[in-house]
Amino acid sequence: MDYIKWIRSKVGHDKIILNYAAGIIRNDQGQILMQQRGDSHLWGIIGGAMELSENPEDTLRREILEETGLRQISIEKFQGVYITPELRYPNGDLAQCIDLVYQVYTTEQVDLNF
Repeated sequence: MDYIKWIRSKVGHDKIILNYAAGIIRNDQGQILMQQRGDSHLWGIIGGAMELSENPEDTLRREILEETGLRQISIEKFQGVYITPELRYPNGDLAQCIDLVYQVYTTEQVDLNF
């Protein structure tokens, strides 16, 4: 199920609360994997929206796999909760974003200079 599409079909662009799980992914050299967003072109850490009945750690694992292909990850520590009171997406959607951020380690070889 795609929760965001479903809720947006009901409320349009009105402001909603969205919960995200994100990871600060580090490798053996202490490098951090960043990703450039397709919609805003801003750089950020890997993560995504939680689906209904999904816990944050499962969301994080799913998003990391979908966005990077990484399977060998270890969620090491909960970093904190970060709130953006109002975010307007390029398509006009409004949201208050609650990000649950974790420190993540990977043993896989990743080229972080692409």
